[in-house]
Order: sequence, then structure tokens, then C-alpha cells
Amino acid sequence: MLISSFSVPSVRFAVPTKYNTEPKSSVIAYKNWDTILKCDIFGYPSPVITWTRSRKELPVNRHVIDGDTLTIRNTTEDDGGAYVCQGANELGSVMAVIWIFVKDVGKLKVNENNIVKLEAVVIVL
Repeated sequence: MLISSFSVPSVRFAVPTKYNTEPKSSVIAYKNWDTILKCDIFGYPSPVITWTRSRKELPVNRHVIDGDTLTIRNTTEDDGGAYVCQGANELGSVMAVIWIFVKDVGKLKVNENNIVKLEAVVIVL
């Protein structure tokens, strides 16, 4: 019986960075609420995802980055503007600009029956 051995070359594959879902171009955020932005990107090797605002790094006190998600805690009017999400691997990169428009949600009133009524500004897009 003859047994031969041979080696199989390793196969390496790569996938350019792409969006699973294109991010929205604008988001309405509400003052004093948390705002969550998601940059749903994939690729292989896994892309490095960065979030910036006006080409600057985000302040770390209320801006929390967790992978592809940016959370702005206790949103203020100063948080309005353009945010950039970029994902890159060795085969390419994608970038999206997401505009945040901050609105005041209004005031909550609780009546004697514990029913919450919202006095709010009407937002027309």
C-alpha cells in the first residue's frame, strides 16, 4: 500500500469594508435624552470603526463609543451637527455623515390620575 502525503496551501480571503445597512443621513435627537447612532459595517478583516465630529475626536465625558455604536448621553443643543462614521480595513473604507438635529421634547405633566401629558413642540420634517 502506497500512502502519499501532500500539503494544501492555506487559503486567505478578505472582504472589503461595506455597509450592512446604510446609516440615515439625519437624526432627530431630543434634549436631555440619550441619542444612539449606529454604523452597521462589515468586512474581513474586521474594519476599524471611528466616530468623529467636524474631523475632531469626540469628547469622552458624554460620548460613548462601543464598536459600531455612538451614544451621546444627556443630549444638549451643542450636540447638534455633523457626525462622521468611518470603517476601514486593508481593502478599503466607507464613510457616512449623519446630521443630528436637537429638539426640545417639551414638558411632562402628571395629572391627578397619574396620566402623563406631554406638552411638546410639533416637529415637521
